[in-house]
Amino acid sequence: MKKLMVYIFFLMWTFCFSTPFDEVSEYVEYHPNGIVKLKGSYLIDKKIGFWNLYREDGSKKTEFSYIDGDNYFGVSTYDKNGILRSSGFVKDLKQDGEWFFYDINGKLILKINYKDGVKDGIFIAYSENKAPIVVGYFKQDILDDVRSIK
Repeated sequence: MKKLMVYIFFLMWTFCFSTPFDEVSEYVEYHPNGIVKLKGSYLIDKKIGFWNLYREDGSKKTEFSYIDGDNYFGVSTYDKNGILRSSGFVKDLKQDGEWFFYDINGKLILKINYKDGVKDGIFIAYSENKAPIVVGYFKQDILDDVRSIK
């Protein structure tokens, strides 16, 4: 019985003084007209999951997918008609990795690599039928090579 009491005391102590891992709170911000402007979730003090930024008419402008708080997250931007216009990742508040850009119909037109916020590496421009038409290379934001594909 004494061991059971010690065990119960230990459990109570642990639950009373530990930081819960499920402290998820919702965040909502509104435009002056009452339409939701920004909506997302925090886990303790870090942004988590999907956050959405909306225009004053209620259409989605930007979607953020938080992977490591503000340090690393995905971004997708949309036009007023809800068509995807760009997507990629941000690391330390700078574009990082492959970014994709789309035309007004949502078709992929350009893929560019970024490193620390500057164009760095291969880029590919696409035709309307999704075939590569131009391939090039950036070095530290300077166009180094461009080749047309026939």
